[in-house]
Amino acid sequence: MRVPNPHLYLPIEFRDEDLRVHVGTSWADLIDKVRDYRARVSKPPGNPEQEIFEQVCKNNPGSCRETSADRVLPTDDLHKRILRWLSNTAEGRKKLRFVSEALARERAAICAGCPRLRGWRGACGTCAASADKIMNELLKGKTHFDQPRGCGSLREDPRVSVWLDQPPVLGNLPANCWRKA
Repeated sequence: MRVPNPHLYLPIEFRDEDLRVHVGTSWADLIDKVRDYRARVSKPPGNPEQEIFEQVCKNNPGSCRETSADRVLPTDDLHKRILRWLSNTAEGRKKLRFVSEALARERAAICAGCPRLRGWRGACGTCAASADKIMNELLKGKTHFDQPRGCGSLREDPRVSVWLDQPPVLGNLPANCWRKA
């Protein structure tokens, strides 16, 4: 999937099927606004992230780049990426939506057997401690699944991501991945 280059300024706007123009302060804000609007007017939710990025990249082809969700990162980069993902997730915690414990357990079981899981916690002890602290803050009152490895494709901490209501992702993911579109 092509996504806007984060180092370039692009208008953060999207024209929906009904020609309504949505404007956001960030890509995440725009995605939320489109998702909320569609729910409010009883339209099918679709995949706002994919639709927005497709439209932006179609209108600004030189300002976009291919994502690399199918590329597995080496462990030395993985700990940095997972910690960044956790930090970004924590920053937007007020907008997070969680799934039921039953669904989180089902997802955790799928992740546990994934060949793309990579060990990362030994690469940086301080990073692992920071990740645990962020996870505990995000998942207050929720079951913590024992998963010492991270997703080598999506660069996420499965202990947290299994709980989040997230859209599917395009890319070269294992066939049974619960994040696969």
